[in-house]
Amino acid sequence: MLIESILAELVRDFFGLDADRVWIADQNRIIPKDTGLFACVKMLWCNAKSNAQTFDSSTKKVLQSVVMTGQAQIDLFSRDNSALQQYPFLIAMLRSPEALESMQINSYQIAQIPSEVSNVSSVVGSEEYYHYTIRFTCNWVVNRTESVNYYDTFDVEVGDERKLPEFDIKS
Repeated sequence: MLIESILAELVRDFFGLDADRVWIADQNRIIPKDTGLFACVKMLWCNAKSNAQTFDSSTKKVLQSVVMTGQAQIDLFSRDNSALQQYPFLIAMLRSPEALESMQINSYQIAQIPSEVSNVSSVVGSEEYYHYTIRFTCNWVVNRTESVNYYDTFDVEVGDERKLPEFDIKS
């Protein structure tokens, strides 16, 4: 599951929002005209910190793991004062029991809790548009397991008691 999807689910659960009120950025959504709280989750940047591959000889499968780090952004916005009333709870959400449970289940970590929420509110037409954003660093692990048949063709496994063939290296 994408880290954006995991964070969007956390926002939905914490603020009690319907699925159509929380989305991942760049999904070409139009800001709704109705009132109430909306949220958007976005990864601003990410990169790989490590990339490992291990082979389990008993199952003949390869486990590939990539440790990622990146900066996430969560936006709360509304055409009424819902975002104005709820934005302080963005910081609380990041260390809530729901967040801690989600981190454990989904193998990610919110690295440092920010101490600020930015107010990027503006006037849209003749009405106030409340918009608050928070940015924080996340670390997460992506795992993939796959069968690899070509390991079956090796005659001797590493650690096997049989002696590996010796090669004469000529200089």
